[in-house]
Amino acid sequence: MLYSQGKLAEAEATLRDSLAMWNRLNAGDRHEVALCLQNLVAVLWQQEKLPEAEMKLKEALAMRTRLSGDGAPEVMNLRDHLASLLWRQAKWDELAVVERELLAIQRNQFGNEHIVLANTLRSLANALQQQGKLAEAETTCRVAIAISRTLNDKQLEVALSVEQLASVLEEKGELQEAVAERRQALPVLQWNSWDVTDSAARLASVVAKLTLKLGNEGRFTEVETLNRECLEEIQAVKSKEDWWVFGMQSDLGDSLSGQGKLAQAEPLLLAGYNGLKRREYQLPTNAVPRLREAAGRLARLYELTGGAEQAVKWRKQEELAQEAEPSAEAVAALRTSGLAHAQQGLFAKATAEFARALELHPGDHEVWHWQAVALVGSGQIEAYRQASPQSRGTVRSRDGSSHRGVHREGLFDPAFRRNRSYNSRQNG
Repeated sequence: MLYSQGKLAEAEATLRDSLAMWNRLNAGDRHEVALCLQNLVAVLWQQEKLPEAEMKLKEALAMRTRLSGDGAPEVMNLRDHLASLLWRQAKWDELAVVERELLAIQRNQFGNEHIVLANTLRSLANALQQQGKLAEAETTCRVAIAISRTLNDKQLEVALSVEQLASVLEEKGELQEAVAERRQALPVLQWNSWDVTDSAARLASVVAKLTLKLGNEGRFTEVETLNRECLEEIQAVKSKEDWWVFGMQSDLGDSLSGQGKLAQAEPLLLAGYNGLKRREYQLPTNAVPRLREAAGRLARLYELTGGAEQAVKWRKQEELAQEAEPSAEAVAALRTSGLAHAQQGLFAKATAEFARALELHPGDHEVWHWQAVALVGSGQIEAYRQASPQSRGTVRSRDGSSHRGVHREGLFDPAFRRNRSYNSRQNG
């Protein structure tokens, strides 16, 4: 009850009192004690007391294991939660150990060809990638893919492992292979009703990296083909209003300009800049320079075509975009961090970061909307009433659709990179 009311300090004190009582009774290993530990973990986790949460979770896991054995569902569930907690703390070495232990138990229970193994292998590959063990991560991904492909009706799991493989290949610098894998995964994810927003963004990101590499080598025809094909594929599954679509239009226009196809390049370069300008508040930190880049490309185009007045105009826009970059990058970082904290239920941190972002960019209506929801989540109702007029009206969502309100669970839906569903509140 106290937990659900957000009274975390009281909930923590009550749970500690309960554990102290069990200790005085010399209760030993009991499911009731383990459950009490698990609920304390949830409260500590919510308060960002992660080291102690980890310690208590390990106690609960050890007790449940002694009571029920390694293969019991509640024990497997706790191992999953421990892996999530280690991920949150960036303890990659310990995380890899937990994932390997989980794999050994799963192989003993299910054999070598079961979907749970593929999922755990994908999570292990993620941990290995974070450790910089890219060759081992790649091999692990390929094993996960192979297992998933032997099973019927597991196209989604195959696609998720292919996405993980693409991430590893991208980090290894194998950009063409990474693009191919992401292109393979995207339509499968969309067909399975998966939210492909992040997948489309990741495809656009690696395409941009490959575009830069090929462009520096003067391979503009390949850049044109790559961006035309990938732009069509992304627009088939996502809105045409996402910022990365405009980035790809600008890249496509630049490739045409590089081939001397200036008349074809102009509308694409203009569409790319104007779209990025409309979405400038939504640009992530690493994409903020794209607006300046798009303006510079238009300036060069008009310098080539003799449009001196237009060239001067776009050079001015390029300068203005460059001057705004430090503030834009700071806001982008605050947006990302605030949304991540809100997804984790850490509303106090989220509201502080959203407030700072709004100081820098008062016109960011999407952040006003997030702030209103986070204020409700943190129980700051009066602050919500003051902020809500700013957040009302039509808000453009991440997929470009319009909506007038998103409930707390819909806006801040947690999405852990482990691609498994976790709930930090343990309930037995």
